[in-house]
Amino acid sequence: MARPFTPLDALRLHAQQTTGTAFDIESEILLGRSPLRQALRGYARLGKARFVTLVLAPGTAGAPGGFVQGRIRDCDPAEADLAFIAPALASHDGAALAWGRLLAGACQHLGAKQVERVYVTVGEDDRVALQILRQLGFGVWTNDVVFVRPGGLPAPSAVPDVTTVDPTAALDHAIRSLVHESLPETVRANSIALGADWRAEPGGGYAPGPTVYRIWCEGNGTVRGAWRVVGGNRGHWLRIVARNGADTEALVRTALAEIARDTRLAPRPIHAAARGYEPELNLALRELGFEPALRRFHLVKHTTARVLAPAWRETPVREAALGRVPTSSAGLPTAPGAGLRKPAPIRVQAHR
Repeated sequence: MARPFTPLDALRLHAQQTTGTAFDIESEILLGRSPLRQALRGYARLGKARFVTLVLAPGTAGAPGGFVQGRIRDCDPAEADLAFIAPALASHDGAALAWGRLLAGACQHLGAKQVERVYVTVGEDDRVALQILRQLGFGVWTNDVVFVRPGGLPAPSAVPDVTTVDPTAALDHAIRSLVHESLPETVRANSIALGADWRAEPGGGYAPGPTVYRIWCEGNGTVRGAWRVVGGNRGHWLRIVARNGADTEALVRTALAEIARDTRLAPRPIHAAARGYEPELNLALRELGFEPALRRFHLVKHTTARVLAPAWRETPVREAALGRVPTSSAGLPTAPGAGLRKPAPIRVQAHR
């Protein structure tokens, strides 16, 4: 049975962290920290990120020892992401059994911490991992393609028609509303809070490096889109959102030009993801030097039951009796004792 991590498990994590599987590619690029370091920080409650690490002892029903690591999101404590798991499926014959026990224990542990939705991303070609996750109750809610633009490429020139401004409270709310309204119904059902999907990417809302956030706003106040980049140790992560009908390529060009001029961001590779319902963004990234690196499925598991209809909702019932006239019924008495018949006294014949 999986149990919470303690410092006594440090040697096991150190040995297995190089052979495991990373689910959270964004944090791997931005942070570049080892799972052992995150486990120790989570145990000591250091830093802002809330990491949860569970360890499985070896020899449990033939499964090898391993560990799984998750992170509760900063933007919404009711949501969490699975970040890392070891051992890798190809490293041991019983690794699939260890995955099942670790992932089930992680969902149960996070559910006890008031987490209602657990997210995870896996590669589209990792069929065994997908099968294990689906057996545990995870369902696919979207897919995406991760793109990488090498750091040595020259930045394109900005588009004069695209004017970006710093975000204000009103503009930020408009962007979060725009993101939420543009989501397909299947995706929106798994992002309960308004704008939770925009704030959670990348890294669950934790920004380890400098963050640059600009909003494309026209002169009349109409919000056309926005871009946000988070700087990291191994690269930067760019997120683009555009209103339907807006020139997505022009927005990406402007974002790359402004990123190149920002002195807070070192010249490193820029990563971005385009989901399956964002074909314009997919094409714009390819046209501007981004190369596809990974195709992923996004899955989610609900740890609580979802109410589809209240049990007390009135439901129309068809009259069971035949005929066109409803059957009559006697009402209950309104006064105490009304409608009750006094029982007759029992007469007993005396014996002589």
